[in-house]
Amino acid sequence: MKSTKYEETISQLDDLIRDRKSFIHDDEDSIFNEDIKALKTAIKVLRKANSKRIDSQYYFMFGTLVGTLIIGTIVLILRSLGFLIII
Repeated sequence: MKSTKYEETISQLDDLIRDRKSFIHDDEDSIFNEDIKALKTAIKVLRKANSKRIDSQYYFMFGTLVGTLIIGTIVLILRSLGFLIII
């Protein structure tokens, strides 16, 4: 699952990094280097947040599937033992 909002935001931050780099000429201690570091950190945070969000969606879907299978199995067992009559 790919989140377009996250990817669009990351793409925009990458564009800002390229923009900041265009202002750096020979000064390694340029304030623009600090901007680049901050932007790269923001990208890492967004990627991690998106990954966790996607993982939680998969866990929810898996949990729903397992729960459905368990309930279905219980119904079949009760029905085969004659404890549950379903018309």
